[in-house]
Amino acid sequence: MAALAVLTVPALSGCAAGGPGAARAQAGVLGELFEQLKREDDEAEAHEYAVLHQAAREQQELENEQEVEWR
Repeated sequence: MAALAVLTVPALSGCAAGGPGAARAQAGVLGELFEQLKREDDEAEAHEYAVLHQAAREQQELENEQEVEWR
């Protein structure tokens, strides 16, 4: 998030000098950046969930195998 602030502050500081058209253009760029960051976060979260789900499945299989061996 600090990187977002570093990118946002200089972009917004130029909006006042450029007028409403520049502000809209900057808002569009920032909106695209936000969407990209959100998409990347969602992808990372989905990957993390898949990894955890796989680990849980493997753990369950291991426990089932051990249960069968003890019988």
